[in-house]
Amino acid sequence: YRCAYLPSYLPELYFVEQFWSVVKGKVKCNRFSESETLLTRISEASNTVKLSDFEGFVSHSYRCPVSRRNLGKL
Repeated sequence: YRCAYLPSYLPELYFVEQFWSVVKGKVKCNRFSESETLLTRISEASNTVKLSDFEGFVSHSYRCPVSRRNLGKL
């Protein structure tokens, strides 16, 4: 085992942050209708994110220079 320095918060390393960024953008794009709730809006926005988007999030996190420099081979 080897210790690696990780910054306390670096969104580029966490692909879930990129996912939530996309979902938040879709949630905030229009006003809510009378019958719509935040939960349904988040659910619908989450369902529109494609598998290829997730693959892009992960590959972006992997390509981040900070992640390679600090993580290396653990």
